[in-house]
Amino acid sequence: CHRPDPGPQAPGAYTDLCLHDMGPALDNHIIDKAARGPDFRTPPLWGLRHQRTLLHHGGARTPHEAIALHGGEAAAARGRYLALREADRAALLAFLETL
Repeated sequence: CHRPDPGPQAPGAYTDLCLHDMGPALDNHIIDKAARGPDFRTPPLWGLRHQRTLLHHGGARTPHEAIALHGGEAAAARGRYLALREADRAALLAFLETL
């Protein structure tokens, strides 16, 4: 969902701007038009290094925590992240800190 270039107007945004089911653990029970409680629009990762709270509800303090809390449609991506070797995970987190 966090694709580098969603289109020519936003290169490097790391988003697809789509709604995704993030699973019951992140369900905020708010219904807004097409979005149900566990549905959230993929936020751009621009400026991630400046964020103090992360994830759709602000409940994560680090990129690692945010990724680990992903569920629903993102559960497979979370699983791949958690299965990375420590060095690979550290490299990914270091990259995210450049955004």
